[in-house]
Amino acid sequence: MASRSAGPWCAAALVFLCLLSPALAADRVVSATGNIHTVFVESRANGYNSAPQIGTRLVYRMQSLDETVQTMVIPGTDEALTESDPTILLSPDTGLPVIFWTRGDGASSEIAYSFSVGSGWSPAATLTQNDATDRGPQAFWGSSGYLHVVWSGPATTDGPPMYEAILDSKGVVILPPTLIETTAAAIVTTSTEGIPTVSASDALFAVDTSCKQGSRVTVHGGYDEPVPVHKRVDFVLPAGAISESSKIEVVNEMPVLMVKAGARVFYSYQRSTGWTTLRSITLDASTDERSAEILIRTMLEGFGAP
Repeated sequence: MASRSAGPWCAAALVFLCLLSPALAADRVVSATGNIHTVFVESRANGYNSAPQIGTRLVYRMQSLDETVQTMVIPGTDEALTESDPTILLSPDTGLPVIFWTRGDGASSEIAYSFSVGSGWSPAATLTQNDATDRGPQAFWGSSGYLHVVWSGPATTDGPPMYEAILDSKGVVILPPTLIETTAAAIVTTSTEGIPTVSASDALFAVDTSCKQGSRVTVHGGYDEPVPVHKRVDFVLPAGAISESSKIEVVNEMPVLMVKAGARVFYSYQRSTGWTTLRSITLDASTDERSAEILIRTMLEGFGAP
């Protein structure tokens, strides 16, 4: 089974943990040979042109073990649009990088992508084409070799809609953007209704915290790739609690959601019967965030088979 390394706390809109494959996207990845692949946004107001220009460009950088550095602007991004949320991952088959990001003009935004073609990059292409706000793409390679991409739509008081698309290794769209199904009931501190379950060893979990009235969790099963099995589960924090950061870990074969909100760390974990109600640990002078995490892990490690 793959390593279950935990990601850091993150206040960004989407945080993903692929529990089966190590091919998980980030803005910086290291290949098996030690090459460091990075993607970042650069202002067009300086750098390559002397005259001031509006917009941004997306830049790819690769540093090899011998300290050789290669830098390239992704074709089609040196324009008067704004690039954001870049994320990069490596193909488990070829080792070549793929980049997804948000591209917008201020009024709306789309999900864009580019594939490395060895000596260069394919021109920026859009996965979505609408007048809405599409943002925060994250991606992972499924065990079937297909590339899954998940992102959020416009923020709402009930949390944003979330979408998924699937591409093959050459960038051909296999499954066009599809709305992720939402369960009927939210998981709160007193209710456990409407709880889908998937295997912790074969699923993608996505946490969206852009709605400050709670934290949203989307669960994707990987059993039927390239036809995804996915459910969305909403976790609603108590009145007055504002989610500041969140993470997903796997402890004792159980996915665990942890949400930092003020002086408390809320948590829920999935057993064979589904997700538990939200519980919390109060932070004080003797218990900080790290200590709370350790307490949660220690408690779950002492459980029997989930």
